[in-house]
Amino acid sequence: MIQRKQTLFLVAAFILLIVSAFEISASFKTAEHLTLATLSNFSLSDGKSSNVLYSVMGVMLLGSAALNAVTIFLFRKRKMQMNMCRWAVFVLLLYYIVRMSCIVGIAKCLNLKPQFDFYESLPLVAMLFVVLAYKGIHHDDKLVRDSYRIR
Repeated sequence: MIQRKQTLFLVAAFILLIVSAFEISASFKTAEHLTLATLSNFSLSDGKSSNVLYSVMGVMLLGSAALNAVTIFLFRKRKMQMNMCRWAVFVLLLYYIVRMSCIVGIAKCLNLKPQFDFYESLPLVAMLFVVLAYKGIHHDDKLVRDSYRIR
């Protein structure tokens, strides 16, 4: 069974996750609005040096994007496809928990105010697309099971 809208949702989520993985999504500013540090999904940079300890967040985004890419090609195995969607949402929720704890910790440690960029919201939109894809897959699975009962 070819799943049209689910595939479009998963492709959109994949693209959003790839774009957000490589962009700067948060910056830390002083009271005078001077940027002292920027946080991307792979590093924390202060202009002089870069700390790659924060690459775990980028790996989470790329892992969720990979789950979405694999899910697209599992259209014949709807149960596995639904499980992959659940895992992708779980990884994105875990990403946001880790991300916000890092941002709050850095802001408290440096006594700076964080400022979020547009790219910080893209994984949230991708999570919404994955949930919509899950609902579509579940609906298709119900239709197929109901058609087996009629026979």
